[in-house]
Amino acid sequence: MDCHKPIAADLKQHQGYHGRMTNSGIGECRACHTEHKGREADIVQLSRAQFDHRLTDFALEEAHAR
Repeated sequence: MDCHKPIAADLKQHQGYHGRMTNSGIGECRACHTEHKGREADIVQLSRAQFDHRLTDFALEEAHAR
């Protein structure tokens, strides 16, 4: 987590998307994040259609909600 200090803080404080995950603190990052394959790679393998944005600290409001 040395390279991802904000995510480490979220895990410790149980906030943000990663800190609120049901497997927070017990899962391995690589279970969801594939090996880096360049700057244009999609390293987050999640369903954008099923993603629950309410679990994050970034509510979808106004134009973003559409």
